[in-house]
Amino acid sequence: MTRPPRSGRAAPSRRGFTLIEIAISLTILACAISMFTTTVISMLRQREVNRQNSLAARAIQSTLERIRNEPLSGVWALYNADPDDDPLGAGTAPGATFDVDGLARRRLTPELPVGDVLLPGVDTADAGDPPQWELREDLEAPELGMPRDLDLDHVIDALDHGSDCRLLPIEVRLRWEGPLGPREMRMRTVLIDYRMS
Repeated sequence: MTRPPRSGRAAPSRRGFTLIEIAISLTILACAISMFTTTVISMLRQREVNRQNSLAARAIQSTLERIRNEPLSGVWALYNADPDDDPLGAGTAPGATFDVDGLARRRLTPELPVGDVLLPGVDTADAGDPPQWELREDLEAPELGMPRDLDLDHVIDALDHGSDCRLLPIEVRLRWEGPLGPREMRMRTVLIDYRMS
């Protein structure tokens, strides 16, 4: 003997459950694909960031090694911002700025090179005159450890020590446009002439 169905309630349709199950499954699948895609994109961006960081570190280290290979008395003339005092003629020295293959200039300042060599230099020219750069001991530059006795005579003076310095703080800085926006890397060192007096 079969029971009659209860009045007022329809039996659930198997087809209705199937459509809900499919909708839920598709939603979960879409979320999983979105998470996977985001992870892959982030991984590729991070790989590019790591590649650029490595490239920047190598560029700074090779620049510092080139500077270390020069006599200390010639570093100022070779790497300052004044092309007119270059030892082999105007514009023949590496200078204070450079670009690095593989690192793009910043979008907001495309006229500025990627790399800078920062020395404790002071522009002593009068306003309106061409720059007159001097290597000075009395410069206020805490990031370079200045003021500092550069010729090791135990006096911090206001003279130009571009040709007689025996100690030279230096910073090489790179600024470039990376995949996640503007990037910057700096390295500092102090060059010392150990000659006996």
